[in-house]
Formats: sequence, C-alpha cells, structure tokens
Amino acid sequence: MWNARMNATSISRTPHSTMNPESSPERTQSRVSLSDVFTIARERWFKVSELEYLVNPKTTPLPISTSTLPGPPKSGTILLFDRTIIRNYKTDGHRWVKRRNSTKVREDHVKLRTNGRNRIAGFYAHSEDVVTLHRRSYNLLSPDSAAASS
Repeated sequence: MWNARMNATSISRTPHSTMNPESSPERTQSRVSLSDVFTIARERWFKVSELEYLVNPKTTPLPISTSTLPGPPKSGTILLFDRTIIRNYKTDGHRWVKRRNSTKVREDHVKLRTNGRNRIAGFYAHSEDVVTLHRRSYNLLSPDSAAASS
C-alpha cells in the first residue's frame, strides 16, 4: 500500500558541499549506508533522488520516530516521522522566522522533480537565532498526483 504520509525533517547549518552522490534511488540504495546518509546530511543538501529514497517507507534505512523530540535537534539531524501518528512533528524547540503580523512560522514551499514529474514536496524554515540554520521537511508525493504541471 502506498504511504505518502511519511515526512523527513533535516536540520542543517551547511547548505552545500562538493560530495558526488548517486543519481538514482536504486544506486543510492545499493551504495549508501546509514552512516553515509548522516555524513551527507551534515555536509550538504540531499538531491531529489536521495530524498525519494529516504522518504519512501519501502526503501528508507531510517527508523520512523513515534514521539516528538525532547529538545532541539543538532545540525545534521535526520528524522523520519509518520504524520498520521505525530501531528506536531515541526515543534522541535528551535525558534523559526515568523510570518509578518502572525504567530505562524514562515515556510518556503517547493516541489522537486525527477524525470519531469513532481516527486517531493519541500518546506524550508529559517532560524531566528542562527542565520545558517534551516529546517527542511519533505513529503513524498503520491504517484497519482505527481504529474508535472505545464
């Protein structure tokens, strides 16, 4: 059964690196270990094929968190939540930039594509305290609604 409710959240201070990742989920699955995933998360942002591999519950090597965090996560932390179990997975203890005249967190929204199809929905939040600290949350889009918009 397809599960599009999985959400990976990554906290990172370093947005880019020169590491050479694999280009497809199949190659990522066969060559990247769990320790490599954490190393990549600390050094650069994931590519779309890597995110697709990590967020897909059938292929992910990450454990699925069943509770919220007791404190703010450190830089490079990768968490996988099932949004049907944990509703407030974005409450992590960090202070994020708010929208103007609002109490809600300002998030930038993107849809990431692979082979011309929208595969991943991304949500980026920026820290109020540390300029280089970002929260990146990703959802795997279902295959039915992933058709590319013209």
